[in-house]
Amino acid sequence: MKPKKKRKTAGGAKRPASKRKGTATGSITGGTASDEALFLTGTSGIWRFAKGRLEQIGDKDGIGSVFSYAATSDGTLWVVSKKKQAVAAHKDDKWTEHAIASMGAAGEKLRTVGVAADGSAIAFTDKAIRALQAGTWKKLIELEPKEDSGRVVSNGKHSCVVTKKRVFRYSDGTLTLLFEDKAKYPGPGVALSPAGVVIVTSSRGAKRYEGTKGKAVAGIRKKLYRSVSAPDGALYGIDGFPGTAIVAITPDGKVTRHPVSYKIDELTVDGRGRVWAASELGPLLLESGKIHYWANGTIPEIRDEVDHIIVTGKGPDLPEVNTKLFTLKGRAVDSAGKPLAGAKLEICKNASLTYYGPTPCNGKHFIRRATSAKDGTFELTNIPRWGWSLMGGHKNKWYFKNYTSKVNDDRVIQLDDLTF
Repeated sequence: MKPKKKRKTAGGAKRPASKRKGTATGSITGGTASDEALFLTGTSGIWRFAKGRLEQIGDKDGIGSVFSYAATSDGTLWVVSKKKQAVAAHKDDKWTEHAIASMGAAGEKLRTVGVAADGSAIAFTDKAIRALQAGTWKKLIELEPKEDSGRVVSNGKHSCVVTKKRVFRYSDGTLTLLFEDKAKYPGPGVALSPAGVVIVTSSRGAKRYEGTKGKAVAGIRKKLYRSVSAPDGALYGIDGFPGTAIVAITPDGKVTRHPVSYKIDELTVDGRGRVWAASELGPLLLESGKIHYWANGTIPEIRDEVDHIIVTGKGPDLPEVNTKLFTLKGRAVDSAGKPLAGAKLEICKNASLTYYGPTPCNGKHFIRRATSAKDGTFELTNIPRWGWSLMGGHKNKWYFKNYTSKVNDDRVIQLDDLTF
């Protein structure tokens, strides 16, 4: 029997909270101007890429800290603000807030928001589902206990509303129950075909619902998370959550697994049938069977994890990846300020003060390692421009330093001495 791995704690100062608010606006050269937009949300706020330009439309310390999000075909973005407990809409470079009391939901807690095919915003609280119709929030149904979250699934023509227990078709401002299953949670595995057929994936496989009875879908034997349907009828989902593969099922039942290098937890599909994913190291795109990566830092303004991703219309053409990398140089010294040889240095994304394995960066997707020379100097090379964590180790003790790379043309960054 193998012994359990011990959980280790790194020494040194506590990890400082990030103070980065992000650039208010920015541009990306090389993109094609387009009316379609790509929205990215993460720890640095909400970003929109449209007409060849990237701009921040929500700050992480304000409206940009969100529970949920959705977008209409005209580019209006809907979010649930964590800080303000309000539903907010962004259109024409302005935010409009709907406080929970103004929605007739005083005393309730906002959970998620979605957008139906007719453009109606649909909000979920811990007690009910409401839709914004003709400028007024209308209660559609009361929710049962422990049914207090859900989402809207739409393909532009048809919509369904999914809770933890039930799936409804939404049309003409009303909900019609399609099926109910209290034994499992269908929500993360629900998609709509172009014809409006509801496809549910679970640990038992997949079923297609044209009415209240499901028909098995061949080739799928487990739950696909965050399922989406393309215009050609293909179904896409994440293999696991978060997962490291996108699974594609064509209308004729052919199943293809596309491995990815980063863990992903969100999918969306554009009008061209391209699949976009949000990952721990930036956005990625599945097009014609090939994965394209834009790792954090290759788009200079975005240097943090991408939590959610939305695309409207046919989607934009992102620019070529900025391949600029930099080198990090420094010197390790002891408490007396003398050069320290043999110190271990490693850099990765999201290191932690507590960790499993031999080092704090163990198991991370991106790692660079070095050992200090006799004069204490060290060098870490080929680092992309994202927020990163530098760990220093000596005599089985690890010390945490948090840095964010500069967004400029510097190819070499010289650090102050690191004291061990």
